[in-house]
Amino acid sequence: MLTYADDANLRRNSLVTELTEKDLARLYVWLHRHFPPEGDPDVEGVHRVTPRESVRDVRGQLFNHLVAKGSPAALDALRYVAEELPEETWIQQGQVRAETRLLEESWAPPNPTDVLRLLDDPERRRIESADQLVEVIVTSLRRLEEELQGETPSAPELWDNKEEDRRKTPRWQPKGELYLSDKIKRHLARDLGPRGIVVGRETEFRRGEKPGGRGEYTDILVHAVAPGRSGERNVIRVVVEVKGCFNPKVETDIRDQLRDRYLADNDCTHGLYVVGWYGCAQWDTTDNASRAKWSKRPREELDEFLSACAGELSDEDRKLCAFVLNAALR
Repeated sequence: MLTYADDANLRRNSLVTELTEKDLARLYVWLHRHFPPEGDPDVEGVHRVTPRESVRDVRGQLFNHLVAKGSPAALDALRYVAEELPEETWIQQGQVRAETRLLEESWAPPNPTDVLRLLDDPERRRIESADQLVEVIVTSLRRLEEELQGETPSAPELWDNKEEDRRKTPRWQPKGELYLSDKIKRHLARDLGPRGIVVGRETEFRRGEKPGGRGEYTDILVHAVAPGRSGERNVIRVVVEVKGCFNPKVETDIRDQLRDRYLADNDCTHGLYVVGWYGCAQWDTTDNASRAKWSKRPREELDEFLSACAGELSDEDRKLCAFVLNAALR
């Protein structure tokens, strides 16, 4: 290894360009363990570089290359190094520099036209990440909630009157989840469409593995295009899963369906779990017992529970958010 390092030091450029970021990280960890920094020679003055000094130089070049590259793959490699060498806390400084480098390289300043549009319309927001797209969707859902509960509420569109005799007191029961999903999709398309955000309903975002097999379909898939630094366009996607509060799996599908199915093994990293809350006194008590039991559950309790679940289920690779939409009758 000492002989190779001495030779590699002379052709350092080919070493870092021929290996992947993960391979560079593994090599760095191996060198760090077999030739630790505390054993590096401390030689001053003019002298012939020894193989052990070359190992020190190659090791440093590998780490500095990952930091300077500042790509997503390089950040993953540095995280691997930090996990393998937890005692070396200074590695975190390199991670911070690499993240800063990535932000500098990927950030695309808004053009004058975009700035003027933002100034003209305070509701507009420049979207550069999936986090920002989730915020835009949630803000739009709050506008939908105002429509559902406003002066002329549209929430009754999501309810069925089971009383055939219109002279009698209505027997209101929530319609199925498909009606809620359609309502949300139409609103998002109308509200966000003019901004170039595409909203799809029952969209297949992962094909089936077998020929003719059914792929994965999510309730709603929202696309936005973010400008890149070099003029390229980056497509940002957010999966929106819709449930009614009466669904028996409403507390578990945020994990079982949204995280473990829709956000697994694909490039979509953000999911929004939207639950329609129908709890109100008008909910007919003769409705299915498994549904009607949710009529008295406070919205705040459900919102707090799902928000906590979303936080616990999120990690570095996937981020989940929850929103409880007030679809109750007034």
